[in-house]
Amino acid sequence: MRLTKAMKKAFSLVLAGAMVITGANAGATKASAEDAAATEIVAAVSSDVNGWNVDDAVKATIDTTATDAKTYTVSNTYNTPVTVENFLAVTIDALKEKSSTVEFSDVKVWLDGKGVAVTPNYGGDGDCRIEIVNAWGKTPLSDSIKGVSFNTVEVEFTIKFVPEGTTDTKNHVAITTGEVTDKEAPAKPIVATVSSDANGWNPADTVVNATIDTTATEAKTYTVSATYNSAVKAENYMAVRIEGLDAVSSTVQFSDVSVWLNGHAVAAAPNSGGDGDCRIEILNAWGKTQAAEIQNVYFNKVEVQFTVQFVAEGTVDTKGNAEITYVKAEDKADATDLPTGPDEPSTPDEPGTPTESVWTTEGSHAYIGYQMDGTWDYRNMYEEGKTHDDKTSYAYTQAGGADVSNEAKINDVLLEADGEYTVSLSGIDLSGSNFFNMLFVSTDIERAAYPDVQVTNATVKIDGKVVDGLENVALPYQNASDNKYYTFAIATKYTDWELTSEPKYWGEDNALEVVPTDSIEVTFTISGLGNKVENEPVGPAKGKQFTKGNFVYKVTKQAMTRTNGAVSVVGLSKAGKKAKSLTVANTVKSTGTYNVTAIGKNAFKGAAAASVTLNSKIKSIPASAFANCKKLTTLNLKAKLTSAKKGAFKGCTKKITVKGTSKKANVKTLKKSGYKNFK
Repeated sequence: MRLTKAMKKAFSLVLAGAMVITGANAGATKASAEDAAATEIVAAVSSDVNGWNVDDAVKATIDTTATDAKTYTVSNTYNTPVTVENFLAVTIDALKEKSSTVEFSDVKVWLDGKGVAVTPNYGGDGDCRIEIVNAWGKTPLSDSIKGVSFNTVEVEFTIKFVPEGTTDTKNHVAITTGEVTDKEAPAKPIVATVSSDANGWNPADTVVNATIDTTATEAKTYTVSATYNSAVKAENYMAVRIEGLDAVSSTVQFSDVSVWLNGHAVAAAPNSGGDGDCRIEILNAWGKTQAAEIQNVYFNKVEVQFTVQFVAEGTVDTKGNAEITYVKAEDKADATDLPTGPDEPSTPDEPGTPTESVWTTEGSHAYIGYQMDGTWDYRNMYEEGKTHDDKTSYAYTQAGGADVSNEAKINDVLLEADGEYTVSLSGIDLSGSNFFNMLFVSTDIERAAYPDVQVTNATVKIDGKVVDGLENVALPYQNASDNKYYTFAIATKYTDWELTSEPKYWGEDNALEVVPTDSIEVTFTISGLGNKVENEPVGPAKGKQFTKGNFVYKVTKQAMTRTNGAVSVVGLSKAGKKAKSLTVANTVKSTGTYNVTAIGKNAFKGAAAASVTLNSKIKSIPASAFANCKKLTTLNLKAKLTSAKKGAFKGCTKKITVKGTSKKANVKTLKKSGYKNFK
């Protein structure tokens, strides 16, 4: 039946009359129905960060029946850091409809647990709001929040329902803030993970990490792994990284390390290391873990099992690269063939570097090298035998995490004679970093062959502008005995570089923070190229002896004008016999330069010294080496000993404190000499 307009009006009158007739009973039924249908009054953080989206929110249900003040906490968490730009508030939908007589107080705000000062206001568009920031309204962005990057925002506030007319939230009554202090950050879990330069440092497709139990008193074993959908190879680096472990304890000992590639057990000789973390280095081609068994082997899955033991303070120091024991396990039951790897990328038609011909011309060369913080973009120092196809070579240039060797304009130079030269790189964007770890001019000039080479009048430009303090300066060079070629430092955060003098930008606290978005250019004057020294024998022949300082040396390899010889300490000079302390250096200079590689029988016999230090090349203590050293109380060893012969400390009388690397292992080895009084 279709109702006409007149019929609808009549029907409504009848319905109204019926409601009047039912009276109070009808009113009670309506109220009950409304209560049943009432929605919860929920408070939540609302913000325009991340496009108004949030990854994880904690809301609060407001108790509208409360007669006393009640406190609530709400929060938002974002997976990536965000920054408030225009709006941040606690919104309480429908509270205004429930009651206009509420009072907000003691509002407190934390960004990642750090308390921030705010002056919030009341607002509302059909709801109630505690506006912490409203750049479009009357709550501007405060200095305590402006530009602050965070992952979690928390807001605590108190609500009190008050008698009608006492306060009117609709008229924007002031909201009081409470005193806020920083929250104690929850302990961050210490997680071990496999890190590798396989797949260009990109994350594996599947990873299995392990959370280290730092409260464990017994040794615990963990397994971590990384799985790739396609075959990859580790060219330079593979390690188990345990970030933050060194901040918890430097007294941990790693042992029983086993490594599998696609389930096949592989041999490894791991070492410890760390840059703000602890690492079990399985492969580090740039350091002391060469691992030929792993380097450039294709695989889809790498697994590493290892044991961690927290030990008494001073027992072992992982920061000092204590020994890590390795156990080669059996192949796993599900071992699969190691792939031969994808086809190597073809060489581009246009190699891109206009100076490639420079390196095919025999002679000396120079170029710009660098290493960046954070991104680890780099161009390496010169190393003999590297080719243009080698990612560890001078020819490999990385920027923005990618190989730009073929895209960047690289201007290296052939050093034909003394004079002024300019080396440069352009088309490189290193702005992902904050500063240079290293910036240098590298060369393939042998230091021993050209001992008088100097670089002066150097001027450095970044993005076409001269860098402050780097105009017409002299550049110091690396003076370490194992640095075969000249490398001239412009800036370095590594203060353990052995330089002839300190550059202007030296150390992490005085880093070069001018980072290029396009180019680096260095103009310099080089001298000394005409003073080449031929490599001819100098000094005593093999088997001869000479005395220098506190020691008598025996030549085991004759020195040359350009290369070091080798000697062994076989005795003490008159001064050495009386000295209170004796130190065997890495090298000794006489007619030539010699590496000190060993000590002989009776080398320190009868010495009056209370302290003796041996260099890192000396790994064996022969018989009678310290016989009758009655005052000896300290032995400082820079290397892990391989042997200590019987009678090496015969006639010693005092307790000898062992210091230096591998202390625990060295004490054990020293006691094999028959003398037990070591600590």
